[in-house]
Amino acid sequence: MRQKLIGILMGILILSLNGSITAKAVLGKAASPYDLPRSPFRYAIVRNEVAKTHPVRQVGILMEEGAFTEENLRFVYQLVVKRFPEPYEMDIWVYTSLVDVPTPEEVDAGGRSEMKNPPPVSGRPTAVSVRNDYNEYINYYYPTPKGQENGRIVIRAPEKQNSK
Repeated sequence: MRQKLIGILMGILILSLNGSITAKAVLGKAASPYDLPRSPFRYAIVRNEVAKTHPVRQVGILMEEGAFTEENLRFVYQLVVKRFPEPYEMDIWVYTSLVDVPTPEEVDAGGRSEMKNPPPVSGRPTAVSVRNDYNEYINYYYPTPKGQENGRIVIRAPEKQNSK
């Protein structure tokens, strides 16, 4: 038994010295927290519900304001779509200020979704992504000295309907 243990330890030592094995492989887990996958920016999912009347997933994301770029909006969109593939129809709200995130009571009260592109309460950048059978896009809003400006990222444009 002792010889077998010494043989195993010697094998691990030799492989480690050759650089052919990592602590992760030996321990069967990450050697440190820095080995874990990390997002390029910090965000949190603050809402995830499927509407009862029509199967549409509603997801709320709170992300760092400094990370609010078109590239990162596309990145978080892809992450959310991958994490929640069903139902297909989905609305994703991205906030950069906790002030703009609706509380559960505000969500229950409704009314906000009926407003077309409501401005953020804080004046900070926000975005809304829509995915349905017809198209996929991200509308985003950001403050400028002239007031709120907007942009659009088209992920999948609607197909032209053939007239009959």
